[in-house]
Amino acid sequence: MTNDGFAQLDDMLERVRAIPDVVERAMPAIREGIEAELHAQIARGQKPTGAPWKKTKAGEQPLKNAARALSITREGLMIVVVLDSIETRHHFGWVRGGVKRQVLPTPGTLSPAFTKVINDALAREFAHTTDTTGGA
Repeated sequence: MTNDGFAQLDDMLERVRAIPDVVERAMPAIREGIEAELHAQIARGQKPTGAPWKKTKAGEQPLKNAARALSITREGLMIVVVLDSIETRHHFGWVRGGVKRQVLPTPGTLSPAFTKVINDALAREFAHTTDTTGGA
C-alpha cells in the first residue's frame, strides 16, 4: 500500500470513529430548528399537529406573542422547551371559557414538523461526518 493509500485509510477510519458523536454535533441545529418551528407554528396560529387554534371572540388569531413566552435550551442530548406566563394557561385550557390552545406537543410525542427538523439535522451531520469528497 502506498503512503497515499495509508492516508486514505487513516482518513476513512477517522470518519468512522466520528460517527458516534453525530447526535451530539447535530444538537445545536436541532435546538435551533425546533425553536424556528415553534415560532412559525405560533405565527400560523396552529397546534403542533397543524390544526388551527380556535379564534378569539373577535375572530382574531390568539396568542400572537406566545413565542415570547418560550424558553428553549439544550441539556446534553435533550431539548427542553418551557412555556411561561399566561400562554401556559391557554396551553392547558385553564382560562375563562376553557378554550385550550395547545402550543407544545404532548409530552412523549413529536409532531411531524419536529421529526423532520431532527431527521434533517441528523442527516446533514451524518453526511458531513462521512463525506469522502474532502468537504468534511
